[in-house]
Amino acid sequence: MLFYEEFIKNIKNNLELKGRERFLLDIKKTVFWLGTGLPILVMGIAELMMYSSSKAPKDMILAVIFIFIALRHLKVYFSYKIILDFEKDLLISNDVKIELNNIKSCVLKEEVLGRKRKVQAVVEVVTNDKRKIIIPLMMNKQVRFVSLLNTRLKNIFVIEK
Repeated sequence: MLFYEEFIKNIKNNLELKGRERFLLDIKKTVFWLGTGLPILVMGIAELMMYSSSKAPKDMILAVIFIFIALRHLKVYFSYKIILDFEKDLLISNDVKIELNNIKSCVLKEEVLGRKRKVQAVVEVVTNDKRKIIIPLMMNKQVRFVSLLNTRLKNIFVIEK
């Protein structure tokens, strides 16, 4: 991710809004979640094969633990996506569907997130029914995502410095 000040300078507000745009995890997060999930899954399968030949309970326990951890990592990777649908006027995420007409305020700002207490750029959306949704910008095409929101939401989109 660019430094926040550089990121703000790259935001445009006159993009053409049409169709659907899909945003997936950025390359660093993809490498992390797939790079840990797949090898751990292979280790779990190897432990299952060892259990089938040795019948030692420790092999089965390790296999279950490895497979559980691997599936959680892979779930994070495969479940992250954000879609901006301008035909239906929706922002769609995993379990959240927001009508863009139903947004009361949208703020781009830096915020401390996660267990590592890392400062990260986020988009905070408040809907008319008082729901507050924080979207961390950990996707590919971050500038395009924010620029599209800025173009669509015009006067309710605010950039905090």
